[in-house]
Amino acid sequence: MLKARYARAALGIVCFLSVSACVTLPPNHPRSPQDPWESWNRGVYKVNVKLDNAIAKPVARTYVRIVPKPIRTGVSNFFDNLDTPTVMINDALQGKFLAAGNDLGRFLFNSTIGLGRDTRSSHVGGNG
Repeated sequence: MLKARYARAALGIVCFLSVSACVTLPPNHPRSPQDPWESWNRGVYKVNVKLDNAIAKPVARTYVRIVPKPIRTGVSNFFDNLDTPTVMINDALQGKFLAAGNDLGRFLFNSTIGLGRDTRSSHVGGNG
C-alpha cells in the first residue's frame, strides 16, 4: 500500500513538472510568428519540386510503364511487410495484444509463404 502511495505521489510530481515546463514568453515580450528558417525552407522546397519534376516523376512513370503489375504488387507487398514490426510494437504499446499477435502472425506468414499475396487490405483500420 505504501508503494502505491509513493508511485502516485511520484506520478503527480512528474505531471506537475511536465505542465510547469511549458514554454511561455516573459510579460510584455512581443510575439514573433516568423520562422527564422523560412527562407531556407522555401529554397529547399523549390529544389525538391524541381528534382521531383525532373527525376522522380519520370522514373516513377517509367517504372509503372515497364514493370508488370504482379511484380509491382510483390515489391509493394515486400515494403509493406517491412513496416509490420513497427505496427506490431505500436499495437503492443497500446495494450492491443490481440492485434499485435495478429500482426506477428501476418508478418511471419508474409515473410515465409505469402510471397504472392496482396496484404494491403489485411490490416484494415491502421493503428487507431
